[in-house]
Amino acid sequence: FGFYEPYWLIDLANVFIIVHLVGGYQVYSQPVFAFTEGWLEEKFPDSEFINKSYI
Repeated sequence: FGFYEPYWLIDLANVFIIVHLVGGYQVYSQPVFAFTEGWLEEKFPDSEFINKSYI
């Protein structure tokens, strides 16, 4: 028993790495976007484009 052409295994490992990095990007980017949004709200308090809430 041996792996003579384990290309499928390498491809699967690469997919798992991409999924892991996407999750890490989401965790990292949320505080960055929240800080940027708060800073822009303070800098431009009269701007309807920045301060309008769609909820």
